[in-house]
This record gives sequence, structure tokens and C-alpha cells, in this order.
Amino acid sequence: MPAPLQSVQFKIATEPDEIEQIHRLNYRTFVEEIPQHAPNPNGVLVDRFHDENTYVIGVTEGRVVAMVALRGNRPFSLDSKLPDLDAHLPPGRRVVEVRLLAVEPERRRGPVFQQLLVFGAEECLKRGYDLGLASGTTRQIKLYEHLGFTPFGPLVGTVEASYQPMYLTLEAFVERARRGRSLRDFARRVSAREPINFLPGPVAVTPAVSTAFSRPPVSHRGREFQDDFLALRARLARFVNAERVQILLGSGSLGTDCVAAQLSLLGGRGVIVSNGEFGERLVEHARRLGLNFSWVRHEWGHVFTRAEIEAELDREPSAGWLWAAHHETSTGILNDLSMLRELCSARAIR
Repeated sequence: MPAPLQSVQFKIATEPDEIEQIHRLNYRTFVEEIPQHAPNPNGVLVDRFHDENTYVIGVTEGRVVAMVALRGNRPFSLDSKLPDLDAHLPPGRRVVEVRLLAVEPERRRGPVFQQLLVFGAEECLKRGYDLGLASGTTRQIKLYEHLGFTPFGPLVGTVEASYQPMYLTLEAFVERARRGRSLRDFARRVSAREPINFLPGPVAVTPAVSTAFSRPPVSHRGREFQDDFLALRARLARFVNAERVQILLGSGSLGTDCVAAQLSLLGGRGVIVSNGEFGERLVEHARRLGLNFSWVRHEWGHVFTRAEIEAELDREPSAGWLWAAHHETSTGILNDLSMLRELCSARAIR
């Protein structure tokens, strides 16, 4: 009677030994079993996109018994085989290519294949992908369709190693997961996820803040509130290395007005850089406060470069300050604060 198989742990490959085993499993699967690549005496097959791949692996007692590679960079391998690839895919999706799916023969009849895909799907969710693109071997078409994959386009590859292009939406995988006993936990986890808002607002509230709001309110005339208020001012002063700090109740627009008012005390000329809605609002505040400035207006979503900012500061040699939005949430751009700080510091600009 054969010995029972040891349990399999799933993870992202990080260790040199794991990477070496991936190359050898890749060779055994796509050279010796599926003749897609030519043999070599080393028994190693390094994928051409290896440096860009994230490998999800199944490991038991230090041995890699299952793997799949995830890659979100275009062009995909299928781009070279199907010039009209995007015409076959659902629009408005963040696509990841799922490649090099391989499981050792003794593990193919158990749950390893599905568990590998579940771990990979959860990794894709963390990275914001909601459509998986694959080239499934024609030997396993029924298995792929059982998991929710949708075939499209003509076969690719060779007669000896032919593949069917297919895609898998998050919704289709979750729906199939609900039907399968071994995948129901995954479906529940996905369904229970809090929605992620990529718009400027409303901002998600952390559990700590929700807990604070649930407590009985404290009178703003009471000693407890006054002590907390003074302690907060002292902490803020230390944080920004200021002698005095005032706390104002209001929106972000009020905060921006305060910055503009402070800049008006400096006098002189400044530079405002914008690449989205909130950068352009700085201009409105500056005009209301009568500031003297030049406006470097970029297209929304454009990531301004060091050379562009340097060129503008060269055109404004008398500039005493520079104002920009760090996180331009209207487009999701995080502007390079360190770069702006370095350029301004070199010119003694605030």
C-alpha cells in the first residue's frame, strides 16, 4: 500500500532553491511531457518572462509539486499569437496572464490543482486583477471549463503542443467556487470583502476610528476634552517642529486656504504645479488670496518629471515657494514628493 501523501503548503516562491525547482518542473512539464520546447542536457527550462513572473507554488517537505506563474505586464505571450487579443476580452478589466500551470503527476487527482488556483486568485485580488488570461493545453479543456474559463479564438502552438486561448473572470470563478465543496471558503471570502473605493471619497473608516465614534461624546467644555485638545496641539507642534499649532474644524478646502494664507505672508513669487483636479484647486485658492505665481499645468494623470520641474524653476529664478498636491486622488497619481523636496532644497525654495 503506497504511503499517504504529505500535505501541500501554498506560497509565493522567494527562495533560490524554489526557483531552481520551478525551472526543473517547467522542463519536465513543457519539454518531456508536453513537447513545447526542445530538450537540453541540463533538464532546466527558464521561462522567457522569468524576471517578470510571480510564481505561486505548492510545496511539500521542501519539494515544489505545483506551480503557476502570474504576469500583468503587456505584451502578453498571447499578444504575439493573436494580434486582436483585446477584441476577444471583456472590456474594462485589469488583466493578468496565468501561465506555466504544472502539477506533478502524483498530485493531479487530488485538490492541489484547485487549491493552487485559489491561492493564485487571492494573490491576483490583492494586486487588483479581475480577469485571468490563459493558454490551456487541449488535453485539459474540460477541466478549465469546469473552473469557469471561457475559450476564445483559434488554437495556438503546434500540433504536438496545441493550446486553447481562454479567460476567466472573477465573477465566473466565484460562481463555480460556490458550487464546489473545496472552493466554497474562497467564494465566501470574496463575497465578504469590503468594497475598495478608488474615487476621491468617501474615505474608508478604520476599525479604530469606528470604535472611537461609538463611545459616548465628551463635552467640549469639559476638562477631559481640554486636556486632550492641548495634548494634541503639543504633539502636532513636535511633529512639525513648530512653536505653536492651531486646530481648525473644516474640510480639506479650509486646510488649503490656510496654506494659501500662510504663503501670502511670505511675499514674493511662487510656482504651482498641477496634474489633476486637486492641483487645479490650489490655483483657485492662490488667486483668492492674491498670490503672485506661475502655473505649470499638466494634463490630468500625467506624471511630471524632474526635468519638467527643473525647467520651470529655471524659468522662475526668483521663485520662493512651490506648491503641489502630493496625492492627486482625482486620477490616482502619487506625485514624487522626495523629488520636489530635493529640487526645492537645492534652490532654497520652500
